[in-house]
Amino acid sequence: MTHPRFNPVNRPAALLPAPGPRPVWFLLVILLVFLSGCAARRPGTLPVAEAERERVATAFAAMRAGWRQCGCCLDAEVDLRLVASPWFGERLVAMSGYLQTVSPHGARFVGVNPLGQPLVILALAGERFFLVLPAEALFYEGGLGVAAVARYLPLASLAGPQVEWLFGRLPEAGFEMRDITREPESQGYWIELQWRESDYASRVLFDPEAGLIRRHQVSRGDTLLVDLGFTEFRPADRAGAALAPGDLDPCPRPGRVSGFFRTHEINAELVFNTMTTGVRFEPRTFVIEPPAGYERRQIK
Repeated sequence: MTHPRFNPVNRPAALLPAPGPRPVWFLLVILLVFLSGCAARRPGTLPVAEAERERVATAFAAMRAGWRQCGCCLDAEVDLRLVASPWFGERLVAMSGYLQTVSPHGARFVGVNPLGQPLVILALAGERFFLVLPAEALFYEGGLGVAAVARYLPLASLAGPQVEWLFGRLPEAGFEMRDITREPESQGYWIELQWRESDYASRVLFDPEAGLIRRHQVSRGDTLLVDLGFTEFRPADRAGAALAPGDLDPCPRPGRVSGFFRTHEINAELVFNTMTTGVRFEPRTFVIEPPAGYERRQIK
């Protein structure tokens, strides 16, 4: 899918209304929160028998194996809505735009105004990120390993910048299964994961009947940092209604992702209006060069 209404790199900044002052890191956190978070809580669980545990573990492994058949790339039109904590003065952010991804390490979000003009561009390419603010003629770049990003984006330090987080999936390796318990309010199971060479742990709510992850929580010790929920699953190439009970799809994607990001008490919702997987992007597609006339700033 191409979007001819704008050229997000070359459009003159003077065409855009100047936004009010905003901290750059606040904007970066807003856009990175889903690529790594409903007030977060740790639901209670019930123990399961060994036979049930083995059945769930087998279904979980089969789901993950099936992901290898899914397409690498996504081109989507999205709506992003966030409410920040009183630390930011109860700030509400609502923005439409375009999201393009290539698994596992490439993504680009272009937020636009009602006229289709770009307000912000964020790209992830491997271990690098790029942030463009056209109205202010500013270009930021840096590594995802820098301390500031690691503080705001704990998922980035688990297994690299994994696009799979956004779709209720997991990377192929880098963690160990520690426990399986039953969710008392549904037919799902909480699967405890410990990330190797890390003090982060995850809990994912797995629905073995549908073959889906419906929730993903990330914690460090006893502190819950990120809580993501995935709903309205549908085939990626179909807009409109979610999958009905009994429908089967090898690679469904959530049409709505809600989350809580504890670091700055950000509640967020990402809605996919359209999703197309019949595209292919190369990782280098998401490397952005500073536009002419922009001030370039390195985040170290």
